[in-house]
Amino acid sequence: MKHMNRYLSLYAYDLSLLKEMEQANYYPKPKLTERLQNRPQDYLRCMVEKKLMLEHYVHYVEEAKNVIGHEFYEIVMRDFFDVDHWYEKCYNPGTYYRKRKLANARFQDYMDKFREECKTIEF
Repeated sequence: MKHMNRYLSLYAYDLSLLKEMEQANYYPKPKLTERLQNRPQDYLRCMVEKKLMLEHYVHYVEEAKNVIGHEFYEIVMRDFFDVDHWYEKCYNPGTYYRKRKLANARFQDYMDKFREECKTIEF
């Protein structure tokens, strides 16, 4: 569980950025254009690359649902995003803690593969 909060915090942050970028104008403002030395296409390229990188990470995290299983994915996400003790309506405590341990281990293994993949991909 050493990196779980970091992975999920980044996921939440990337989701919020993507939501903001949906309506964004990718063309630079006039003052910024002057600093870019009349090369707004560089700014546009950087913004598009940033959006693609965010989408890649979000898609990878969401793909975990298919790899680790829907139930384990739900446990990981609800533990991070929902209020405390959400599981009381679904599981008894012993079952929940056992499944949570398995879910965290599987998610951690899945995301470690992403970290290895990122070493070979140049962003």
